Amino acid sequence: MSEIAQPETDPRFIRTHKSLLEALIALVDADPGQPISITRLVETAGVTRPTFYQHFADVGAALQEAALERVAAAYPSFVRHDDGRAIVQQVYDHILPPLQHLHDHRQFYLRVIQTAASASLFEALVRLVQERMQRHPPQSDNDLSDVIAAGAMWLVVRWLRGSVDGSPRDIARRIATLAPLLQETEEEEHR
Repeated sequence: MSEIAQPETDPRFIRTHKSLLEALIALVDADPGQPISITRLVETAGVTRPTFYQHFADVGAALQEAALERVAAAYPSFVRHDDGRAIVQQVYDHILPPLQHLHDHRQFYLRVIQTAASASLFEALVRLVQERMQRHPPQSDNDLSDVIAAGAMWLVVRWLRGSVDGSPRDIARRIATLAPLLQETEEEEHR
């Protein structure tokens, strides 16, 4: 008797999921102001409507996942170097590439923020920032780490929306000034 593959490990499911996300990103990147219907999305991805619902509850859920995957791919984990650079400079160097990515794809991320943002998306973004800014993931709930990650994330959201002026370099400098607090938080957690 053959074993039934779970959707998360089934190569066809994975390919279709990826195809849907890529089609969604392409549609939003091509025309950020244009509404994305499920019909348009499945036509672009080359799948059926029922197939879409095997992967996502709605377009908003797909947009959220696409945004999280896109940000995660552009934002590597922080590796502290003992090369003489101050921690603030290291954080600046680390945060600049993902900020440039956000700037370059601003319309996509604005679309997600304006049409598909939810508390669960913001929570996932805060966790991603925490994981990518510290050498070790937080071992437990840490209020300071939560506040720093949420504050940095909210600064970036406001920047994307145009409420905060500056280039990716300016925003990287602002976030990098938080590095000493992150370092203290990490040291306290690992004592």
